[in-house]
Amino acid sequence: MKGFNPEEVEIVHDGKVWELSEVVGRGGFSYVYLATSSSSERRLACKVIHHHWFFLLPFANNMLRAELECASKLHHENIVDILQTYRFPKYTLLLMPLYELGSLQRYLRSRDANLDLTHARCIFRQMTNAVQYVHLKGVAHRDIKFENILVKGHFSNTHPHFIVALCDFGLSKKVHGLTGSIAGTMYSMAPEVMGGEYYDPYKADVWSLGVLLYILLLKKYQYWKIRYSDIWNHRQTNWKGLEVSSEVSHVLTTVLNICAVCRLTARDVWRLRWVQELHPTIPDTQ
Repeated sequence: MKGFNPEEVEIVHDGKVWELSEVVGRGGFSYVYLATSSSSERRLACKVIHHHWFFLLPFANNMLRAELECASKLHHENIVDILQTYRFPKYTLLLMPLYELGSLQRYLRSRDANLDLTHARCIFRQMTNAVQYVHLKGVAHRDIKFENILVKGHFSNTHPHFIVALCDFGLSKKVHGLTGSIAGTMYSMAPEVMGGEYYDPYKADVWSLGVLLYILLLKKYQYWKIRYSDIWNHRQTNWKGLEVSSEVSHVLTTVLNICAVCRLTARDVWRLRWVQELHPTIPDTQ
């Protein structure tokens, strides 16, 4: 990060001093550094946010406030935990666990991306678990996408063992009914949000979950080119070309329902048999 010197800040966590080294990730308003301690084998990540964003883009401060508020009450294996927050005159630092594979976006855009149905099912299951938990806490994420999912473990085709975790709650909202505010990213945004209607943020999150599953099954990893019309046309043919079972087709149809009222809740998706029945090598994160 331009102007940021890791040596200028002191990070103490769990009785140990942590030093920041190379950049391991970037966000819209932040850089993520690797954090290590000479007295621990554990490696952490540290998100650094420059305060000049608060003056250039006033809503950036609201996003940080929303993220910190969620961090105080959301604790789940499939949600990235903020271990500690540090305030400095020019920067705010968020110390978090390290997800060594980075974002799911980063993996999908790499040459190594080769995910099959088992991988897609596990990713969808873990994300559904996270989202139904968030909704039970009265919060909607409102920007579920590959960029906001971090990964650790490995994607071996023979013995996959990985954990995905939802991050970046900057656009999250405590739900008190319908809302008219537009939030999210175009490729995973629900049609009712794009249409500028008053909508249920919970149901919009479920649509975004469905888009993730659809893209993983489609294996079209240039996902930013996906349009709502692509999903609609595919849905009209009962997902012809995806080469999936009728059970998987049913899951896609119920989560990618253009009628938000008819769309399943995250809790209902979590209870679907296809979501609950796991391959024995996939970790159960319930």
